[in-house]
Amino acid sequence: MSKSGPLPGLCLTLAVTAVGQAVLFTMVPVIGETTNIDLRGLSLVVALGILAFVVAAPLWGRASDELGPRRVMLMGCGGVILGQAGFALAIELAARGYAGPDGTLTAMILFRVIHGAAAAALFPVAQAWVAGVYDESERLSKFGALRLAMTIGRLAGPALAAGLTLLAALAPIHALVVFALLAFLAMSLCPEPAGTPQEHLDEIAPKPRARSAVRAFPLLLSVVVLLALMNGQLQFSIGLHAQTRLTLDAVQASQFVGLLMSLAAVAAILVQVFVLRRLNERTFLALAVSGLLASSAVALVYWGWNWGSFALAGVFVGASLAMAFPACAALLAASREPGHFGSAMGAFGSAQTIGYALGAALGGLYEIAPAVSFGVSFCAPLAAVVLASVSPALRSPQMKPAGR
Repeated sequence: MSKSGPLPGLCLTLAVTAVGQAVLFTMVPVIGETTNIDLRGLSLVVALGILAFVVAAPLWGRASDELGPRRVMLMGCGGVILGQAGFALAIELAARGYAGPDGTLTAMILFRVIHGAAAAALFPVAQAWVAGVYDESERLSKFGALRLAMTIGRLAGPALAAGLTLLAALAPIHALVVFALLAFLAMSLCPEPAGTPQEHLDEIAPKPRARSAVRAFPLLLSVVVLLALMNGQLQFSIGLHAQTRLTLDAVQASQFVGLLMSLAAVAAILVQVFVLRRLNERTFLALAVSGLLASSAVALVYWGWNWGSFALAGVFVGASLAMAFPACAALLAASREPGHFGSAMGAFGSAQTIGYALGAALGGLYEIAPAVSFGVSFCAPLAAVVLASVSPALRSPQMKPAGR
């Protein structure tokens, strides 16, 4: 294996895919206006795409254990191309008057479900690939590199969408197909592991885990759900809370949330570039610090008294998420035997999405019981750290908390 291994190609694939995702969400107002589909219809499209991801991620993960991650990711990229092309075509036909809102909505749902199911073969399987070819002492920073690629793509997407709209209103929608093709090309350049997938894993992966470590798997998935719940709740309700605490109108609140998200992304990038590598052999420490930062961010938002407190919360959230999910992925990999990393990371992807959805639902309680909404969000990361601290996966030498 080369020094860099498959990581550059994986990062490029994920970055380009994230660009497409960010472009799509940036274009929601244009899509609604072009298709005459209301917000409830568009929300249904997004929700069903997410549901497809949750269902498909474990299936793709198990397939990667049998077929190898490269083949599965190429299939996923092909499905993303189909989903994005069909989605763009449906919008184009609506814009030209060849399809009404009902037919367009049906087509959008169909192709968004295809996209969601296919995209589930990308990030989770990329994590499985990393788990299979890198030692435990390297995995935290390598998982962080994958998330860094996604973060950069999500930051670049809105800027590219804004530039493309100067050419034509629907140019960013058409570009979705180009981004999907670029992701397929990047994936095709990733080196094929030597030998069969199982032979490759047997050669380079750590020895099989003890049964106690394997039994830690459901516990660690609960940790993922709790951390994602905090993220979902905060993203859903922070705009409404800022509007109340800082006396902003709706437009100002939306602009402010956009600035906070950009600030969080910058903080995440800095942590992923400069900090994670130093924590490679201190995975639990990374998770513990991320939990404390996350709960502190929730407290800063809830009791936020000025713009600065919200800005500091944004920095804390970005830094927290930059450490939390790579640490969870490293712990999950440590709890599984070689040859089962795909199923582990597929379950991880589903757990993260489920947690985020639960957090968004919790955020929906904000107008009824804001203290409850933020209180559960505050406790969730702390509970995640406690659960992780008792996980048998920490018996792996590289995973032990400091002082144990």
